[in-house]
Parts: sequence; structure tokens; C-alpha cells
Amino acid sequence: MLFIGLTGGIGSGKSEALEACRRHGAAVLSSDQIVHELLGTSEVRDLLVARWGEAVLREEEIDRAAVAQIVFNKPDELRWLEQTLFPLVGAEIAGWRADLDSVYAPPAEAVRSPSGLVSRTVTPGTGTETPQETDFVTVHYTGWTSEGRLFDSSHARNMPGLFALNRVMAGWRECVLLMKLGETRRCWVPQDLAFKGQPGRPAGTVVFDIELLDVRRTPSTPPPDVAAPPADAASTSSGLFYKVIKAGTGTKHPAARDNVTVHYSGWTTAGMLFDSSVLRGMPVTLDLNNVIRGWTEGVPLMVEGERTRFWVPEKLAYRGERGKPRGTLVFDIDLIAIHPPITSRF
Repeated sequence: MLFIGLTGGIGSGKSEALEACRRHGAAVLSSDQIVHELLGTSEVRDLLVARWGEAVLREEEIDRAAVAQIVFNKPDELRWLEQTLFPLVGAEIAGWRADLDSVYAPPAEAVRSPSGLVSRTVTPGTGTETPQETDFVTVHYTGWTSEGRLFDSSHARNMPGLFALNRVMAGWRECVLLMKLGETRRCWVPQDLAFKGQPGRPAGTVVFDIELLDVRRTPSTPPPDVAAPPADAASTSSGLFYKVIKAGTGTKHPAARDNVTVHYSGWTTAGMLFDSSVLRGMPVTLDLNNVIRGWTEGVPLMVEGERTRFWVPEKLAYRGERGKPRGTLVFDIDLIAIHPPITSRF
């Protein structure tokens, strides 16, 4: 039985903890998001210390990495963890446990495709948009072998993954193409649609829980309004035009001296892509005091989770600098996180 992550959540936080478990399918112990929701009660801390000693503590709090190492490497300790904590959270967890048991074999209601992929919806989507094969998708995901061994999870890194659908395994791509925005789906991917027996990779059928967070078209195709800002774009007194493409989830705006983690793509008004962190598959962290003026002015208009398109006139961009794109430039920027400025101690 896979039981990793349910190490807290009793008492006043019980309902939130259970909801977190359901939302993530099978939680992984090292996931910051799950840990903050499920760990930290004094009762559980005392139980773990009595069992494993103070080696599982770090500054009087449970060291999740130490506990994870114990339960991953010692099945008897994992069973103890289950048997000890199940009574604390009560019968409500039974439905979640049954959901985890389906990792081992698809339930009768799962849908089977001609390719051999089997899937079922865990949580319905909130939108109508579905991905296309050339799209980039942002997802949270967890992967297990059919024996229930966890081998990968974006939750463990506390960072969703960004993938080009035409560069992932065939079964994973087929699964995501069945989804709607906001949906979580469990997919049983047979070996010939997964790792195909590659050395060092999980063999046989693998199981993924995938939550589709965002869909974006490939930056290789420029936006339809790249040539000029549309009538509904806002503007500043400096001549910067901008339009919110996706509303954010945060409330705080970065200051002009903050550092920010972003994904971005940049085009000329002729539609030529000249730079994209999306194509590289990795966000970047930048000092807003050390970027072009259009970014220094524009990014503080955003909140975390927001995607905004900016039309940056040359005077706010590279100002004719040799070797740099000329004229007005168009940027799609996703504001992922805001960080305070780094101050020197010297």
C-alpha cells in the first residue's frame, strides 16, 4: 500500500489535510505544499520521535527528508506509519485509500483507448480549453510503477512542470490531450507507450496522476496581435502597452528593485521569435533593476500567477543597441514568484 504524506492533519486542520490528500491523489512526503498542510502537529511529532528518535527533528520540527528516507527504504516502517496514523484521522480517509489502491489496477469505470492507454477523470476540469499536440502545458504530476512505487513527482519539487507535448512519451501525451483545463486525470500507460524498456527507467505499465494547470500555444507561432497592440490594451504614459492574457492568483505586486521568477517569450512586430524561456523549458530569475526599462516598468503591474503581453517601444527596449532586436518588441511574461532584492553584507 502506498501511504506517503499522511503524517499530520489531525485536530483542527483535519478537513484541509484530507482535501489536500484527495487533490494530489497520492501525496509525496517531500512535497512542500503537502508537508505544510499535513505535518507539524505536536501529537504526530511526538509519535515519530518516540519511534525514530530525534534524528527526525530539525530545529524542533519534523525533518520531512529524514522521514521520507526512512519510509522509502524500510517497508516495515511504512506499514507502522499507516497503522499508527490511520486511527488518528478516522474513517474519512478510507475513500482516499481506496483511490490509492487503484494505482495497482484500473477500476472498471476507467476508459480504454485503442492504443492501450487506460484513464479516468479524478477531478473534472473547470474550463473548456483542451490542448493541441504542438502546445506547451503546465502540470503537476505524480508517477508510480504499477506496484505502487513512486518514481517521480512535481509536488516533491514544489514546482509544476512545463512540457512541450510533442516531446514527451506517447502515452503521457495521449493522456493530456484527453484533458480539459483544471482537470486531474489518472492514466495507466503501457510500456510500449511509456519508457519502452529503457535501462534505468521504470519497466512495465506506469501510472500518472496529471493535473492540467495551463495550456499555451508554442512560442514558435507568434500571437495574432503581435504587429500592434489591440484596442483593448492598456497603456502607460511612457508608451508601454499591455494586456492581461491570464489573470493572476496573487495580490502582491513586485517592486522595481525586486527579483522575479518568470517565463517569457519575445517577438519582433514582424512575428520573429528572438528569445523564449518556454522553449528552453526552464523559468528564469531576474533582477528588475537590471533588465530593459519596459520590463522594469511593466512587471510591477503584474501579480503572481499572471500572464501579460507587453508591447515595448524601442526607447524602453534595446534602444538600437548593436546585435539586439530593433523596434517595438512584444513579450509574453508569466510572473511565477516575487523575491526580495538581494542585499550585500559588505
